[in-house]
Amino acid sequence: MNKVFAIVAVAVVLVVGYVAVGPFVTLYGIQQAVNDKDAEALRDNVDFPALRESVKGQFTAAMTQQMKQSDTESNGFAALGAGLAMLMVDKAVDQFVTPEGLTALLANDARSAAPADQTQHDDEPDKRVHLIRGGRTDWSFQTPSRFLVTIHGDKGKDLGLVLRRQDLTWRLTAIQLPPGLFEQ
Repeated sequence: MNKVFAIVAVAVVLVVGYVAVGPFVTLYGIQQAVNDKDAEALRDNVDFPALRESVKGQFTAAMTQQMKQSDTESNGFAALGAGLAMLMVDKAVDQFVTPEGLTALLANDARSAAPADQTQHDDEPDKRVHLIRGGRTDWSFQTPSRFLVTIHGDKGKDLGLVLRRQDLTWRLTAIQLPPGLFEQ
């Protein structure tokens, strides 16, 4: 009886440990794929259809808010223009939320968020992306199946990476774009 209990306890600890370490393994995989410009490895760690829907939802919400503020309901042409703009946003998101586009986004934000004390001693700055370590990166478990990484950018332009657990695998499923990004 004690052997069975010990085996079950060890199995539970191993599964919980694996689930807890999983987001960091996924982030490391994303980091390596971005640094190596390996689109196939990035596809393994990112759910691109879910990521596209996340970005489209944020664009749509921002455009809807702007339409409410500009009172397009009284102007039929403005409403038509807004509808066409949403179609263009859908196409643009489909085109840019790709392994190459995500690589460019993460490389830009992670490098700009790197702390000043992580500079190299020669004339060439560090060109690698660091998602896990860094003075301006925070992470937290939101739920047992949701993990959030916040990359703090300049002037409060924080970028959020949302990882979700699907069975025992963690994948990037959403990006929280900086607030006020669409108001410029």
